[in-house]
Amino acid sequence: MVDGHGMTHSRKIGLAVYLTILMKKPKIGCAKKRLFGIEEKI
Repeated sequence: MVDGHGMTHSRKIGLAVYLTILMKKPKIGCAKKRLFGIEEKI
């Protein structure tokens, strides 16, 4: 288990996915905050 995001990251590769690839063992991302919010017009 990793304190970070996985595929829900905006770039589709968060810390959990990165460590899965690097260590070649499955990881689960469990983040403290959500990575989305309200979009505002500029």
